[in-house]
Amino acid sequence: MMPGNPYSAYGTIASGSRFVGRDDQLGWLKRRLYEGRSSAALIGLTRVGKSSIARRVIAEPPDADTVTGWINVAAAQSGAEVLRHVLGHCPAAAATTRVFLSAGSANGSAEPTMFDLFGRVREGLLRLRRSGRYLVIALDEFDSVRHFADAHQFLTILRELVYHPDHMPMAVLTVARRPIDRIEVEAADISTFAGVCESSYLGPMSYAEIGAMAGRSAALPADAHDLAWMYAGGHPFLSEVIFARILEHGIADIERFIGPDLSDYYRKVEGFLRREGLWEALLRLAVGPAAHVDAEQSALIRRYGLIAEDGSVLSSDFAMFLQSRGDDAVRQPQAGPPG
Repeated sequence: MMPGNPYSAYGTIASGSRFVGRDDQLGWLKRRLYEGRSSAALIGLTRVGKSSIARRVIAEPPDADTVTGWINVAAAQSGAEVLRHVLGHCPAAAATTRVFLSAGSANGSAEPTMFDLFGRVREGLLRLRRSGRYLVIALDEFDSVRHFADAHQFLTILRELVYHPDHMPMAVLTVARRPIDRIEVEAADISTFAGVCESSYLGPMSYAEIGAMAGRSAALPADAHDLAWMYAGGHPFLSEVIFARILEHGIADIERFIGPDLSDYYRKVEGFLRREGLWEALLRLAVGPAAHVDAEQSALIRRYGLIAEDGSVLSSDFAMFLQSRGDDAVRQPQAGPPG
């Protein structure tokens, strides 16, 4: 990647001048978390910009009395470990937190239980309330809760911590690829936290927002914006990749340089949707026949931004990928009737 290419950081969290657009999502999250003092979930496909938006919200608390924190759930081994990190973000409890968490290793006693941690977090939040302060925690990669052995207990406790914000001054912003109720049912066969966590689905950016992204470099040719829209349909990661490749190789024969990036991303989306039982529904909606697609599956695919309300697909390039996958499925040999 050439030096000075302003798009070369694609695939990482966008901040500073790299962060453009998304005003509607930012406004809704700030109203929900800071004004409404209630929890929220930001849901979308991989690399659609969820973590970038969450980081922006967490970095811009409305006042000095609002404390914010960030926890990567994928880096934790259990729900108890996540609660340890939450406890560490309670400023009023900070003086006693280190002693409490290190007590087990220092005196040979058992590690603090989930119930112990819940009690300590609750105490810390009550101290925050008495000092007129408020805590907002972002839980990135929230899908990883599915792999926790203590998921049921953790999700139940998390709901209790955010259920009554006037009593417990805390809200969480979960960032995930799957709907929260799906995560809960798969992880713990419950759906309690989802009931207090309003969800917003993050889809592609608008044409104007991609134009703002293109405007970050005067070296891009005039038609780079339209070319990115044709191939990426507003997907921020793919658009940034396309702009980076144009600055590296020029616009002539650009399809040859961006083809592997596009195909690699499409395959990742395909793998995720297959695991979620949504792939066949997407093919039917995009290629046909769509008559028998489950309404819930159809709605979720549209919330992800893969199919618009008018039936159009994310981009013409993605439509061709889906067409090829549909053709492959038709060409597969069919099993004969049972003997």
